[in-house]
Amino acid sequence: MVVGNSRPVASGKIDKYEQTIAYGKLKNENNAREIIHKVLRAIGTMWVGDDIYEDKKAKCLTKNLNYFKHYPNEVKGFFTYVEGLNEKDRIRYVAKELEYIGNKSARDLLMELGLIRNSIALDVRVVKSLRDVGINIPDNYNDKKLYPEIEKDILEIICKPLDLEGVELDRLLYNTYKK
Repeated sequence: MVVGNSRPVASGKIDKYEQTIAYGKLKNENNAREIIHKVLRAIGTMWVGDDIYEDKKAKCLTKNLNYFKHYPNEVKGFFTYVEGLNEKDRIRYVAKELEYIGNKSARDLLMELGLIRNSIALDVRVVKSLRDVGINIPDNYNDKKLYPEIEKDILEIICKPLDLEGVELDRLLYNTYKK
């Protein structure tokens, strides 16, 4: 939902739809994709068009919903399994198994759930903040192979000397990037 812009969630617009899109309710709906699409449009989610069949986000969220429905013990089972992996494997597994979830999104999700601590979600705000203080981040930082190298360097060169976990630096830069 937040790919492209987290403002609709951060602003609280999603709150009034919490019950509508709650997993327990949505998993039993035959028209889940339609419901998801309508909510994405209502809260102003980026890159959601008028046409439900052109809406990649609704399609992917519906696929993830169906994936969880068939996962042993559903969402809880998925994240219990993920929790048993090491931090890097958690990221890889989430990015591999869930639709529309890549390097950054897997880290964001796992950070929000408290399942990773020593990672950086290289979002445009975080990258801009790092560049603003003179750190060279290549334009192709989201490349599957390059991303972990950049993350490792940030953790070693910035976080370690400051005694910060990656998630602490990430949230600090993300939440204060304008300053």
